[in-house]
Amino acid sequence: MSVSKKKSVLMIVGDPSADMYGAGVIRELKALHPEINIIGTGGDLMKEAGLDLMYNVRDMSVIGLFEAFSKGALLRRIRKNILRVIEENNISAALLVDYPGFNLYLASILKSKNIPVVYYISPQVWAWRSGRIKKIKERVDRMLVILPFEEELYRNSGVNASFVGHPLLEIIDEDLKKSENIIPWKKSDGPVVALMPGSRKKEIHFLLADMLKAAEIISAQIPDVSFVLPVAQGLDIKSIEALLPRSIDIKLTDGRAREVLRNSDFAVICSGTATLEAAIIGTPFIIIYRLSKLTEFIGRRFLKIHNWGLVNIVAGKEIIPELEQEEVNPVNIASFVVEALKSPDKLSEMRNDLSKIRSMLGERVASARVAAVISEYI
Repeated sequence: MSVSKKKSVLMIVGDPSADMYGAGVIRELKALHPEINIIGTGGDLMKEAGLDLMYNVRDMSVIGLFEAFSKGALLRRIRKNILRVIEENNISAALLVDYPGFNLYLASILKSKNIPVVYYISPQVWAWRSGRIKKIKERVDRMLVILPFEEELYRNSGVNASFVGHPLLEIIDEDLKKSENIIPWKKSDGPVVALMPGSRKKEIHFLLADMLKAAEIISAQIPDVSFVLPVAQGLDIKSIEALLPRSIDIKLTDGRAREVLRNSDFAVICSGTATLEAAIIGTPFIIIYRLSKLTEFIGRRFLKIHNWGLVNIVAGKEIIPELEQEEVNPVNIASFVVEALKSPDKLSEMRNDLSKIRSMLGERVASARVAAVISEYI
């Protein structure tokens, strides 16, 4: 990390999933201002794009309550060092990406120092903790949102918000251009079903067994079906392989989830960003999720949404089936998949709905638009 008196932008990313979003913005900002110094926190992709890296997101990511307590001291130290960097560098503007618990506090400090604050990727205030909108109005100069309905929500509360489009559009298109359009796991002319139980060990624990049993039921009813399971980064592919049933053939891939989705006829997906990826790619799917009893209780009490899948939230209605909690069982999963695969009209309807979602997510220019806003303050 260097100390610089030339114009600098502070950029704070605290979650590994946002590393790819931040990297896109850095590349666009460097294209506009080759000499600009971009300093802050992020991941390997952001560092590769040109970030003067203070801390890696691997150390900052907080998932649960225990992690929040255990990493509290580290996050306080990071915040202290960020304040030192602000004093030592000529910061023209700050770009805060998601990570609201940390970034909204930091925004208040930046505001007190008259440093313009641009916030990219809104906290999910439409789902819970809507009180954060007041803090955002007080502390943030520009809010750049990636879901279409968020702009109006903020503008109605007096926040200067703009919908820039979803960055996954540009990321997925670029990713698929680089990948080979081959299907090494397809065993016949039959359909291909992708099994995507999530990227965290807890999700694997809650969902994988039911997915695998459902695959056995599906195979019995559609004998020429092929299954593929992309193993997310950070998970041990050997441990997943040890859980696979011997009665059917399920191919594993080391990542390559988007390539798998592009070459699948249907997918079973844990709720999360992967549902938007499937929508953008255009692969029909169902959403499944199972939470701990405590998390479910808290969610039912405090969340203001009826659907968990981002695709359905964007649509404003359920266009993709969701199975939750006790509904998640092998028979139910298999029933949805078999019904869809045996109904060309159903698959066509789902693809049409997903095409509309892709259109709603905007254009493939989110990173460029964010960089343009930052440029206004440089």
